[in-house]
Amino acid sequence: MPTHGMKTPQVGDLFVSETQGRMHILISYEFIFKDRIDLYRCYKAKLKRLDDGAITSWTKPQHEFYKKYRPLRPNPQA
Repeated sequence: MPTHGMKTPQVGDLFVSETQGRMHILISYEFIFKDRIDLYRCYKAKLKRLDDGAITSWTKPQHEFYKKYRPLRPNPQA
C-alpha cells in the first residue's frame, strides 16, 4: 500500500485520484482521531476537482487518504 511518505498535506496542494486519474486541489483539512481506542490519525478533508469544480468532503484514516490520492509534485529536475 503506497503512503507517499504520509507527509502533512498543505491547503493548495494538488493530488491525483488513484481511481479516477482526476486532479484535485486540497481546500481544507484537519487531523482528528477516529476514536479513543484506536488512536490513529484521520483526516477530515475537502478536495475540489479541477476539471468540473465538484467538491469531495469526507473523513478517512491518514493511510486511506494516501491510498486514494497521490500528491502531484513538480519535477525537481525540470
